Amino acid sequence: KSVLQMFYNCQSLGDIDMSNWHLAPTSNIQAVFVNCSKAKELDLSGWDLSSADYGWRLFDGCVRLEKVTFGDKWKWTTYAALPTPDTQYIEDATGKWYNASTGEAFSPGGIPEGVAATYVATDPKTAFAVYSAGDNSLDFYKRMEAPTEGTTFEGKTATEVYTGIETAEYDAPGDVNGEATTPWYSHHASITSVNFADGGIRPKSMSFWFQNFTALTSLAGLEKVDASRLTSLAHTFFRLTSYADGIDLSSWRPDSGIKLNLNATFSASTNLKSVDITGWEFDKSDWSWTFSYCSSLKQVRGLDEGSQLATAYTGSMFKDCKALESIDISRLSLTDDGGCEEMFFGCASLRAVTVGDGLTPALPTISAGNVAGADGKWHAASDGAAYVGDAIPPSKADTYYSVAPSVFAVYSDDDGSLDFYNRAGKPVVGDVWQG
Repeated sequence: KSVLQMFYNCQSLGDIDMSNWHLAPTSNIQAVFVNCSKAKELDLSGWDLSSADYGWRLFDGCVRLEKVTFGDKWKWTTYAALPTPDTQYIEDATGKWYNASTGEAFSPGGIPEGVAATYVATDPKTAFAVYSAGDNSLDFYKRMEAPTEGTTFEGKTATEVYTGIETAEYDAPGDVNGEATTPWYSHHASITSVNFADGGIRPKSMSFWFQNFTALTSLAGLEKVDASRLTSLAHTFFRLTSYADGIDLSSWRPDSGIKLNLNATFSASTNLKSVDITGWEFDKSDWSWTFSYCSSLKQVRGLDEGSQLATAYTGSMFKDCKALESIDISRLSLTDDGGCEEMFFGCASLRAVTVGDGLTPALPTISAGNVAGADGKWHAASDGAAYVGDAIPPSKADTYYSVAPSVFAVYSDDDGSLDFYNRAGKPVVGDVWQG
């Protein structure tokens, strides 16, 4: 009735073929596979654990275990959960186990008992995209099987189907701003909607995915993307000239250890209003041209709160963002070999810029024709000192205003108050001010 420590500490043991083992109800299965660190597959379908009551550390140390089969008499006992799949040992592991037939995901301690099934340490579902000519849509899915081209799928014709998208790395070899190697690029000028319909899509790169989608007006389901292994977002949303809303990526969590490529990610999307990257944590990334030529961009969230982001390069990051009035980049700091040339070149409407002590960009000269009261200098909130744009004090955290401090009063209908200030940068009528 006991298989106590049968394979305990067999660190060189590979796969264990137990498919023909038919164990009668047993009461002691503790530590059977402890530290079988090279074992990848186990077939325990013949194990009858209906009377077992103690399975302490059954799978402890089975760090490379990728596939386990249980029978309908399998029972979980105390401290007998499967190990947590870790990318250190299993490529593409997500920390969950998946039913190999249905793709349903389970935590290591949540796998059902009394169910005959095989579980795998990586998601068995296939990520794919479907282009439908009927409504000019591009939809992304992760299912057990992709549809056949020409068939009806999710209520519309699957005109073209694209697989391999989680591992593919696309580019634009001829002209970096031109034709991309994405398989759907031939429809770039006609696709009007993009939707991530399923969760769990986990691409290694999204570079150039939507480059030159000039007819795109709807972008949905971005919160369903698993960004944990992304290495590049270069040119991902480049030149979305018809898209007139914001892009919220605050649910994404790129690996903090990855040098994420953000070159021209949103560049030339002339009607883009806002971007939210709140919560992102990563170092030594490339922010060159990221928001450049986004002439309607009003707000970028996520560069102000959180730990400092060491950036490799921020050159032309906000170049020609003509509608941008205020920005807080206090999280950004440059690496020793980094640069920030022309970071705010052409930002003619800037009223306020907050910087940290790790990044000192040159600020543009603002004219009174673009910002009422501007005198061509930048005025520090800390002491009122005035500077020309390329002479901002280095390594000093401060907020700079393009309008000199002045005395003004603000009346609010909200509470009938009249408040007096002596500050740089007056609020615009209708703005929220001081809460």
